[in-house]
Amino acid sequence: MDDIAREYLLIGLSLGELEDGIVDAYFGPEEVRAQALAEKAPALDLIARSAALRARLDEVTDAQRARWLDRQLIAMETLARQINGEQIPYRELVTRCFDADAEPTAPEEYALVRSELEELLPGNGDLRERLDEHGRALTVPIDRLPEIVGWLTAELREAAERTFEVPPGEDLTISLVTGEPWGAYNWYDGNLHSRIEVNTDLPVRATGLIGLIAHEAFPGHHLEHASKESRLVREQGATNRASS
Repeated sequence: MDDIAREYLLIGLSLGELEDGIVDAYFGPEEVRAQALAEKAPALDLIARSAALRARLDEVTDAQRARWLDRQLIAMETLARQINGEQIPYRELVTRCFDADAEPTAPEEYALVRSELEELLPGNGDLRERLDEHGRALTVPIDRLPEIVGWLTAELREAAERTFEVPPGEDLTISLVTGEPWGAYNWYDGNLHSRIEVNTDLPVRATGLIGLIAHEAFPGHHLEHASKESRLVREQGATNRASS
């Protein structure tokens, strides 16, 4: 592991210690995690270290890697600034964390969607209530979810194999959970394996289920992480193994 990769990991793991949820998964060398825990770096130090590491990216000969590290370090510096108490305007926060400019949707587009919903949904009452009623009618019973999710995952894997290079040996498990703030989540454990959890506290609509599983499994987070490990770590020998 080169010095840049090690420092990147130390900054990311240290941020994860300051705010839960910043680091989704880590399956790299344990001594790096131990060093981050021992350092207990405060947010102010991590702001400076993120900027200092960005200044060294001219040492990286791989242009794609340099660009990726640049965007990651901008986001990490931004998170450290937030943790340090700085109030960052929302649109600037989105741009710095996601490398994308947030653009407002024109009011005319909302009006068009509302007009279409008025025609599609039965009844004449409040549109929100009619939309809720339509959603309740399409809610998948919890006892049917394992069977349906298993079938849908297999279908999406087969579709992904026709379009992407799905790594041989990848695997995932899906379980139902409660008490979480999200609808579903992918936990990448390394070795091409993910755990996907679906939160049954929230209603799972049939219309949204395919998008949910596609987002978490194929061609979503599971395939993304497994492909990165297969190509970057196993094929190319990269060792900065963390996702944030």
